[in-house]
Amino acid sequence: MDGYEQVLNRFLRSESMRPWLGGVKSLSFNPEFADWDDKRGYRFFHDFAGRLPNLRYLIIDCADWTVAPHHPSTFRMFSQFPSVTYLEMYQTEFPSFNDFRRALSSLPSLSTLVLYNWNYRWFPLPHHELWQNASPQKRPVLRVFRIRFDLTQEELDVLFHWLLQTPSRLSIRDLAFSTLHLHKGPLRQPCIDFVDTVAPSVSTLRIDCREAISLRNFLDLHTLVVDMVPGQWEQLKGLLRDLPSRLRCLQLDSIPTLVLPAAGTLDHGLYNADSFTESHGHGVSQLDACLSLESLSELQTLELELSVQKLGTHLRREVESSRPYDLQTYFISVLEPFIEQPGKYLLWVIEDSVEDGIRNGLTSLRTPGREVELIMTTHRDCILERSPWR
Repeated sequence: MDGYEQVLNRFLRSESMRPWLGGVKSLSFNPEFADWDDKRGYRFFHDFAGRLPNLRYLIIDCADWTVAPHHPSTFRMFSQFPSVTYLEMYQTEFPSFNDFRRALSSLPSLSTLVLYNWNYRWFPLPHHELWQNASPQKRPVLRVFRIRFDLTQEELDVLFHWLLQTPSRLSIRDLAFSTLHLHKGPLRQPCIDFVDTVAPSVSTLRIDCREAISLRNFLDLHTLVVDMVPGQWEQLKGLLRDLPSRLRCLQLDSIPTLVLPAAGTLDHGLYNADSFTESHGHGVSQLDACLSLESLSELQTLELELSVQKLGTHLRREVESSRPYDLQTYFISVLEPFIEQPGKYLLWVIEDSVEDGIRNGLTSLRTPGREVELIMTTHRDCILERSPWR
């Protein structure tokens, strides 16, 4: 008896287990990690149709329906999972765009769609006239749409054009994407149409700071989350300058940050933390210029997530591993990359005053009558406690 047959016997055909199926609220489907050599696991949605009436959260991971056998009605069987509100698909491929569309449209309660993909083709492209002349659809009615994957511009055209034929064009409140900046050249019309159409209803937006879009149509935006990369303060300022609304919450994620050792912590005369910050700037002034924009005049919460590298830890590790004879020459060689490429980091801060150094540099937040909660978190080398705000 193979693995999938055991699943059917243990859950679907068992009198004792059948009542428990009604209590299943969350399911992660990953056929590639299961020992189902004949690929019958791809029949799951057909076999369990109508048996999980209270399933709300569905995650499909590494499913490839282009090579695996599946029942002809598999994608229509999604309609037999009436309570699913959240669908996340990661590295998933469909035989056709029509099958992809049918699966989503068949979920009657779907309100959150999350798509992640890298180096995969989600679906073969339909003939140009077929998707250009698509008729309006009743579903899905999305409130949350998050997309982060590598699609060709043509695939984005198809996906965005189809979504504009659904009620989602007016219902999306929470939008996140990080894919458009991967394409060189100006954005194509279907992408522009999608962003401009859904923008007025969006209250929460997450984007990469490199996205070449305008935020001028986000009329009701309250929360903006921006993924940062080196050398992008001007791009951030351009995004914020276009905003017609006044943000309440701004979250800047993955800010490349170099934490410099405090004075006296490195036993070598070549190192001087003040000279580093004076020579290269620590980026706080650029951030402060962004926070001075009119669109942020009513900001209530600012969260900075620092992506940290500690220079002191790096230097000590290098010295301990190489045990150089000429310490002076060695220190110069180790410090050169940081001196020559200051643009690698957006913030330069000193280790014993990270929070105070940033807070004191943001003078725009100390304007009389302005009250902004400043939250700083970090990943990698932990220097600050994570806030419960997220």
